[in-house]
Amino acid sequence: TGAVGVTNPNPRKNDTNYKIGLGLQYAFTESLSMRGELERYRINDAVGNRGHVDMVSVGLVYRFGGKTQSPPPVVARAAFVEPVVTAAAPVVVAPPAPPPPPAPLPPPPPPPAPVKVSFSADSLFDFDKSAVKPTGKLALDKFAADLKGTQYDAVKVTGHTDRIGSHAYNLKLSTRRAEAVSNYLVESGGIASGKIAAQGVDGADPVTKPGDCIGNKPTPKLIECLQPDRRVEVEVTGTKPGR
Repeated sequence: TGAVGVTNPNPRKNDTNYKIGLGLQYAFTESLSMRGELERYRINDAVGNRGHVDMVSVGLVYRFGGKTQSPPPVVARAAFVEPVVTAAAPVVVAPPAPPPPPAPLPPPPPPPAPVKVSFSADSLFDFDKSAVKPTGKLALDKFAADLKGTQYDAVKVTGHTDRIGSHAYNLKLSTRRAEAVSNYLVESGGIASGKIAAQGVDGADPVTKPGDCIGNKPTPKLIECLQPDRRVEVEVTGTKPGR
């Protein structure tokens, strides 16, 4: 027992004291949990009491009401992305390929080769003469018959003599013989006169070779040896249908 003397029956004091507390709560369910607390107070009152008050408490906590609704999930708002308009790449249209070049034309047929026939002067003429004898006419008739139907481009008649005699005489003789054959082919062979030409070249283009026939005197042996040089050549250029 004791007594406390109070000099002031209505004491008043304002002061600041500290309070320290620690609590721990464990939830069994959403509604039921256990809570433990530890607290300490500082007392400093008007009557002079000073000290600490420690308090330990354990209790059950029951929450009334429905279940705690979980907050709705926060849906992140999609960031606005400005559409990017991509221009279509230009379409390059290749120009149409040029048409293939036309096939080359076949080369023109080669011009027909001239037909060249050599007539012995001895078969056409008597020695040292320019008139066509009958056997010569037969030879020229056969030649013209073989060329029947030919489209003549040109006919060239050339008279040749041997080397016996003078150049002037042989030139005249070879020319007369070429003209005699040319006239006969026009009159009897049907060759147009504008397509045929005659010339004489005396003995300038012999067939015999030097040394084949020896001598210059007109002996029978020399005349016979030089017989190939005495001739009339007919060269025909043209085309014949069917060939």
